[in-house]
Amino acid sequence: MSADAKELAEELRRAAELRALHSVRADNGSKQAQAAATLIQVLDGTEQAVVMVGSVLVIKDAGDDPRRRESAPAIRAKMMTDLSGVAFGNFGDDGSLR
Repeated sequence: MSADAKELAEELRRAAELRALHSVRADNGSKQAQAAATLIQVLDGTEQAVVMVGSVLVIKDAGDDPRRRESAPAIRAKMMTDLSGVAFGNFGDDGSLR
């Protein structure tokens, strides 16, 4: 096998690996988003909550922040990256930095 053929074979192998990896991540992301959506519905009767579903962080507050115009509860959801997940994991249950 020539050097060019070996290089092409390696590039094709790597492309197949990346495609499979991205497919799995997309499927997991979709499942986590659906779980977060269900969780947000379940939190309807709750004033405050902080929950992490996989890599999705959901925060709900009572909406009594004087800086906001309305006083309705606010729900925020954020996909955590590997780096933000590490930072988030450095906080104790009481909010203090470990």
